[in-house]
Amino acid sequence: MLSEILDRLTEYGLKERQAKMYLYLIQNGPSKLNDIAKGIGLHRMQTYRTLKQLIELGIVEASLTRPTFFSPLPPKEALNLLIQDIIDKVDRLKENMAFTLEALKHFKNFNSFSQAKFKIIQGRKQTFKLIKDMTKRAKVEINNINTKNGLIRCVKSGLDEILEACAKRGVKTRWLAEIDSSNLDEVRRLKEFGEVRSIKIPSTIRLVIVDETETLLSSVYDDSINLTTAGDITFWTNDKNISRIMNYFFFALWNMAK
Repeated sequence: MLSEILDRLTEYGLKERQAKMYLYLIQNGPSKLNDIAKGIGLHRMQTYRTLKQLIELGIVEASLTRPTFFSPLPPKEALNLLIQDIIDKVDRLKENMAFTLEALKHFKNFNSFSQAKFKIIQGRKQTFKLIKDMTKRAKVEINNINTKNGLIRCVKSGLDEILEACAKRGVKTRWLAEIDSSNLDEVRRLKEFGEVRSIKIPSTIRLVIVDETETLLSSVYDDSINLTTAGDITFWTNDKNISRIMNYFFFALWNMAK
């Protein structure tokens, strides 16, 4: 429950540490710096810096007393403030878009970016966006290797709904992952429109191959079900030779799996 609330708070633009601190204050009420640091397991200086950031965002207030007590803004007011901050940022980006595009046209290789065959992406949120885009482009098949928690993340992210739509237009989906009692519900869900086989792979990788035309390979440093962790590093290519090699590797494991 707490991890889900933290995930939701980060969607409003808070960093994980900021979300943890705000949630701690909501649970415990006005608190002193040392108590907050001890409660969430941070050094005093880290706690002070994060509190300062929350104060600047307007969702935490500091008392004028000594010692100082830090109090959270009520959740509805805090979320409205964060939403307004996001709206303001989007408005500024829209205002600056024409100027930015015009400025970029002056660079020699401006038109070459759309032809790029390789990309490196960092962060789980960005990786899932790319996986969803790849899935929507699929015409024949999607082959996946993931961790047992990776299956949970896929369903939690809503990827299953896109895969279900793919199945309706005849796209085959195959999954290789470790299966145990922790992810049986997700396995049942994915089996509604694809095949799932169990295999234990001694590393936390994510592999997605679409139609032997696109490949995504990701190193998962944090195998939690958090959808916004920044640690994932993802490689993407539309090189067909690499996709064929990866597909060969996938089916070698597929034939070994149960």
